[in-house]
Amino acid sequence: MGTTLPLPLDGISILSAEQYGAGPFGSMLLADLGAEVIKIENPHDGGDVSRATGPFFLGDDKTQPDSQFFQSFNRNKKSLTLDLKTAAGQTVFRKLAATSHAVMNNLRGDLPVKLGLTHALLKDINPALVCVHDCHWYGDHGLVLLESDLNSGVYYLRIDNLTSIQEQKPKDIVKLREEEREADRLKQEAERKENEKTELSTP
Repeated sequence: MGTTLPLPLDGISILSAEQYGAGPFGSMLLADLGAEVIKIENPHDGGDVSRATGPFFLGDDKTQPDSQFFQSFNRNKKSLTLDLKTAAGQTVFRKLAATSHAVMNNLRGDLPVKLGLTHALLKDINPALVCVHDCHWYGDHGLVLLESDLNSGVYYLRIDNLTSIQEQKPKDIVKLREEEREADRLKQEAERKENEKTELSTP
């Protein structure tokens, strides 16, 4: 029998306060690559709303809803019901965050701040923690900033404590993408002209 190789993200621990599709899809890919993903669900509203999203439901237990939609975005994860609005919930969450590598969420507006999910609010217990916010269309800065990216299916992420990105504003990132595209175009144009010269000079 052959030796089973470890997956690329074995040993990486991620907490994810997520709902529905975009956030769960992103963390599912990380789980597929070997990361331990602990999905945080609110115990007071049935957990992730996708558990009750049809048309195909699994099981008959109405107190623990499940659906094909939910399962499609949440394989290879662990799940923990935790009320982040309470002191007890925050105590448990911060204890987990202290030994985790990353915290993700796709919650709306100011909820990441209110629920203590940002790097600014967690760096006291884990300075190395990477925090990823807004795993959904548009981000928290509105549609205009990403107008050029929508057709390409690009999601906007704000990442805290990842210096190369943290020091740039969203507008700067969009501008950087445009500059990179233009640089690639100019490089390709120069290569094309050089090839044409080579062909003309070849006897």
